[in-house]
Amino acid sequence: MRSSEMLFLPVHCHNHDVTAAVSPASGAGGSIAARAIEMASGWLRGGRKRTAAKVGDPRTSTELLASVSHDLLTPITRMKLRAELISACAVQQKFMADLDEVDGLVRSILAYAASAHGRAEACVNVELASLLRCLTLDYRDSGKDVELSDTFPAVVPTQPRSLRRILTNLIDNALKYAGAAEIAMEINEGASLSIRVLDRGPGLPEEHLRTVIRPFVRLGSGSNVAEGLGLGLATASNLAHALSGSLSLSNREGGGLKAELRLPGYRQPC
Repeated sequence: MRSSEMLFLPVHCHNHDVTAAVSPASGAGGSIAARAIEMASGWLRGGRKRTAAKVGDPRTSTELLASVSHDLLTPITRMKLRAELISACAVQQKFMADLDEVDGLVRSILAYAASAHGRAEACVNVELASLLRCLTLDYRDSGKDVELSDTFPAVVPTQPRSLRRILTNLIDNALKYAGAAEIAMEINEGASLSIRVLDRGPGLPEEHLRTVIRPFVRLGSGSNVAEGLGLGLATASNLAHALSGSLSLSNREGGGLKAELRLPGYRQPC
């Protein structure tokens, strides 16, 4: 791409398509990627603020989340297609990485909105230890440090896609903050079963162990779009309730966090 050329990026905002011209620059602060991510994340953060202002009405909030997400998916796809026309390979790679990041954020919003609406999935009997082994192998095959311990045969009547989403969110959270995760099963009193995702990360202040499960709550450094939206644990909690279970967090002795998913009636049929 010559220095005088412009890249036209479609931005969908407030139900109007706007084509924005982005001029490539040689400086790090003026790259196509930086400008594009700024436009997309600006609309995303705007939707976040509008949703936060309506938390008193959960139905309105989740509908708004879904609306913002769908508004962003189409322009992100078009921006990816246009990025393929960029001749500078390094610039193209950075641009695509930024768009993939925004795309991931949008899909996290869609997942949260779906979990908040409690969309039904067929209940089937799942052999839990086998599911956990497969999930662990998937992570290990991609080079992630995930270990499985303390398993035993247990058939659980559950919604498999929802259960897998809960576990991947918990494991991803452990990997993000600790670099490694351990998964364990345990039988509780009252015919309930727990799946625990353990890490040795920094843990959380006691006063934040419950609040961090709420949507858009992030503990740490600011609200940069690259840091996520704080929806992973909220989505997992919503899905746990949809499975008639619960999700809780606690600090581990010696450091780290324990995320515990409790599922009732693991010996009962669907």
